Amino acid sequence: MAHDSTTSPPAQTPPLAEGVCPDCARTPGPTPPRLLGLKAGAAYLSVSDWTLRELLWRGELPFIEVGAPGSLRPRRLVDLYDLDEWIERRKQRHSLPPDPRPRERGRRG
Repeated sequence: MAHDSTTSPPAQTPPLAEGVCPDCARTPGPTPPRLLGLKAGAAYLSVSDWTLRELLWRGELPFIEVGAPGSLRPRRLVDLYDLDEWIERRKQRHSLPPDPRPRERGRRG
């Protein structure tokens, strides 16, 4: 089909900057929240909300209190970046210890 002057040419996407992957350059969707409540933070870490509370009480994770000054029940929020840092600190980079169970010799039938 010939291109005539009455129709506009097809839209072209601008070239991507060097080092930008095409999947990352898509139109972004809604930004996920950076601050999470205790249930959502616990789910993010795959732990119970009580385990997350213990981490906060022991000072292993910082938190933000939101509420009126002097509130008896302030809402505690955790920062997604702090959760990611906690995960990075907890990663194990050495090999697992050997299995303490004695190996059974395989029977061939």
